[in-house]
Amino acid sequence: MADSSIKTINIKARQVIWGPVIMHGFGDDMVEVEQPEDDVEVAEGADGEVTHIMKQTRHARVTVTLKQSSLANTELSGYRIADRLTGSGIFPLTVRDGSGTTVFFAPAARIIKAPNIKFSKSVQDNQWVFGTGPAETFIGGN
Repeated sequence: MADSSIKTINIKARQVIWGPVIMHGFGDDMVEVEQPEDDVEVAEGADGEVTHIMKQTRHARVTVTLKQSSLANTELSGYRIADRLTGSGIFPLTVRDGSGTTVFFAPAARIIKAPNIKFSKSVQDNQWVFGTGPAETFIGGN
């Protein structure tokens, strides 16, 4: 039997937190968590025998999109500069859907790419890219 209840997605209930920075002022594509490779590699031998290789890669690439007007850009820029000068820019990263059960957590993440700068007659998006160490992802529903 299908679930007939009404579901609600509340964009304001989504949270992206990197260490002391609570992100706000998101662009339309708020956040994307990308796994670098498949969990399992499939290898087939000459005789057709199939082997599944369980990959141990658990890091991720996380892109957070903020409007250029977001004050979170200022905070991220400061921590990025501090990291480049001192190597002290590694913090936990949490992405959480407060109106559902999806959660991503990495105990250690740093900014690996700052946004390109673009000025225009309209508000632009800034994409901050984080690289993580081992991370866990739970993809749930609402």
